[in-house]
Formats: sequence, structure tokens, C-alpha cells
Amino acid sequence: MGLSQSQAVSAAKLIKQARKSGRLGKKGEAHQGTILLAEQRTVQERRSGNDIQRKNGLSTSFAASGDWEYSFDAGLLVDGLRTALLALYRQGIIEGEKPDGSGAQPALTERAKNQKGRTGKTRGYKTGYLADNLRASKITGSTTKATSRIVPPTNRNVFIASELKRGNSFFTVSGIAALVIADVTDAFIAAGLVNQNRAPDLGEKDSKKT
Repeated sequence: MGLSQSQAVSAAKLIKQARKSGRLGKKGEAHQGTILLAEQRTVQERRSGNDIQRKNGLSTSFAASGDWEYSFDAGLLVDGLRTALLALYRQGIIEGEKPDGSGAQPALTERAKNQKGRTGKTRGYKTGYLADNLRASKITGSTTKATSRIVPPTNRNVFIASELKRGNSFFTVSGIAALVIADVTDAFIAAGLVNQNRAPDLGEKDSKKT
């Protein structure tokens, strides 16, 4: 964790050099191998008039050397990450918690809480529509590089933008979300080493089904 993509590539070259020199042992010996993982998080904010759009991004790079057989499929990792994050974001909205796990969302006014038709008393959960209709786009790319986007339902874009103006967000890749990302990635690597990873589901996915 914490390596840039260029550092991961450089480290992979060093692994190869070290193996050639014998410092990592000979290929084929038990327990000889290394996996380096680099993650980069980005936040892009775009303003259009009074509207604000924010994109939280996550990219992960792998560099590995070892005596194991490993069938890497980036689509499977993306599928695991988006499924876990959809569930995390949905739970946070339902429970009124910030997506990074740092505490509760700002409380609603009494007027908002008592609004006709409201079934929930937390910010972002009026009828449950937002929580149940977060969507992850179809996974595109290849077995070595794959992407997907998690977005709110389009008829909640204005609400999301208005909340951003107040400093409130329902999506992140930091805090507790970062721990979820790490756990999913660890499980992906561990299962791959013993050939127990499943085939990825590349289609669209929504939060209600997760």
C-alpha cells in the first residue's frame, strides 16, 4: 500500500534483479514470492452554475513475482470492490452515517423530519429510493485493466449537488471505505493464490440487490 504506479513498476524490476542475484532465493523454492500493491485515490470536483459534481476515484496497480500460478482478472477485483462499496453506501444512507464512518450525517430540521411522505428520519433517506437505487455501471476493459462507476439515480442528482454545497457527501473511498477496499483486495489476492476466485459479473449492479 502507498506505492505509486511508477514505484510499483520499479519495485517489480528490483524483485527480478534480486531473484537473479539469489537474494530472494531460487524460483521454485517454497514461499518465495512478493506481491506489491499500489493504490491512488482522487477527488474531482466540477462546478456548473450553482451545481457541484464530485467524483471520488480509486485506481489500483499490481506488481508481482513468485513461484505460484496466478490467473489475474481485473474485472473480478472491480466487481468485488463495487459490490462491497454499494452495500456500504446504502447502509450509510439508511443509518444516517457519513460514508467514511466518521460519524452521523448532520441532523435534519424538525420540519424536514415531519415532512409528509417521509419514511426515514436521517439525511438522504426520505423514502429509501436513493439508498436502493445506487448503480454501478457495466465493467469495461480487459483482464488486466478494468473500470466501473458508482452513481446515484439521475433524479437524485440535484439533491446530491445541493448536499455537496452544504459539505455533505454520501460517497467516498476514504475512512471505513478504505478498510473495505483493503479487505476485498486481500481476499482477492488470497483466493487467487489457491485458485478459488470466481468469474466476474460484468453487468450493471444496483445497491438494493447487494
